[in-house]
Amino acid sequence: MNQARIDDLDVIRAVAVFGLLPMNILVFANPLAAYFNPGVMFSDQLSTYLSHFITFVFFDQKMMGLFSLLFGSSMMLLISKHRSQGVSAAKKHYKRYLWLLGFGLLHLFFLWQGDILHLYAVCAVVIYPLLRLSPKGLFIVSGFLWTVVLYAYARLHGSLIEIDFSLVANEAASYNPSYHDLAVEISAYQRGYWAVLSHVFSEENIYQSEADKLILNTFYLTSFLRALAMMLLGAGLYQMNFWTQPPAESFKAWAYRLVFVGILLASAGFFYSYSQHWQTSTIAVGVFLNQLATPLLVLGYVLWIRFLMASAWRPKLMWFAPVGRMAFTLYITQSILMTGLFYGWGFGLYGTLSRPELWLVIFATWLTLFVLAHLWLKRFSQGPLEALWRRLSR
Repeated sequence: MNQARIDDLDVIRAVAVFGLLPMNILVFANPLAAYFNPGVMFSDQLSTYLSHFITFVFFDQKMMGLFSLLFGSSMMLLISKHRSQGVSAAKKHYKRYLWLLGFGLLHLFFLWQGDILHLYAVCAVVIYPLLRLSPKGLFIVSGFLWTVVLYAYARLHGSLIEIDFSLVANEAASYNPSYHDLAVEISAYQRGYWAVLSHVFSEENIYQSEADKLILNTFYLTSFLRALAMMLLGAGLYQMNFWTQPPAESFKAWAYRLVFVGILLASAGFFYSYSQHWQTSTIAVGVFLNQLATPLLVLGYVLWIRFLMASAWRPKLMWFAPVGRMAFTLYITQSILMTGLFYGWGFGLYGTLSRPELWLVIFATWLTLFVLAHLWLKRFSQGPLEALWRRLSR
């Protein structure tokens, strides 16, 4: 692979790392329901709904999808490298991602329960036998997995509309929590470190209703399937030499179409949920439309960034490459900064900032990570966690 390809991946990975924060911060700073439902916290503010529109349409699932696609391409790059060196690609692969699983579980159990590293590690282990398929085969399996994701949300909708939400006991605390539920969550996260962990892993949490179990189980299952689907798509693109060739001019029309249709679908999901006042019984419809939009916007983002990288914008965009090169380290750094800011063992701001105020935190965090990446890579060739992971995976 040539240097231009590496540069493109680094810049796109930087976009993904930064793009995860506007969604993740909703869970760092608020009860889980705030991720799904803007009416949960500070709902009387128009700026709250505008902020939710921006994050839902342009960031929600798209940044994780972008990260997953890059993960699949990078996985194929390493496998190809190992095969060309005559070493056991399978042994190297499984060792590398079992170590990532270890990192992810440490992050999950001891820092933040929204970790995606353990999910990616499991996907990497599951996906390896499929990576011998042709690009067409990889795309077919990826499309099938997306179909299963859509079916899961269609089935969730069918299950939720059968629940009588006029009964308080049937309401989903993960989507429309009561004031008592919110008070319990906020109080728990404003306490010390061990108290937060105890609350998170307690069997007596507030997410116990049938609707909660349906929503959360569907969310976890589809997160896994989405990641697999996008990794397969990324692997297929790598096999087609997508990253080694400059983007064809004819792809610009496709970039426009993908982004336009993706924004329309995601916007339809937002406005449908808004029209239904974010009722729990209709959550799956808005999410279903957003799932349809996700792969379109991810591919549109990739194409547009690649076009910009092939233009006069390239020198400016290259300023973000160090962020992409330190994605692992900066992802964990985000968690340290955010839990320190919002949890009780730090500044204890959990549940106190509105969505517009959270954007100030997002911009400040982006700037901090940007500066940190540049300062670190002036002295070292890799981020500290990247270097550790590489050493352990030898």
